[in-house]
Amino acid sequence: MLHSGKREGSYARDTAQEQEELMDAMSSPDALRARILGNAEEPAPLKRSRYLKRRFLAMLGIHPRARSFRRQHRRGAFIVMLRQTRGLPPMPEREPDIDALLA
Repeated sequence: MLHSGKREGSYARDTAQEQEELMDAMSSPDALRARILGNAEEPAPLKRSRYLKRRFLAMLGIHPRARSFRRQHRRGAFIVMLRQTRGLPPMPEREPDIDALLA
């Protein structure tokens, strides 16, 4: 199973192209391994100050990406973006009341 986060319309359309390609490629694992390793990139080393800042945040129990994520996405915006990318309708403004559920 492949992550659907960046695949447009992945929930709206019933296609599994990436999964089918992966299953076909698994029939020759050496070629698949070579292809995956050929696409891999070595991560760039962090500057010492950034490394120390991330270690300090981790010591405090704060995920290193929590601050940047909070700055990038207002509350609920990430879910809205994922729903748009995956082809799902927007979430309702609020939960339906009892009358709407019984109708």
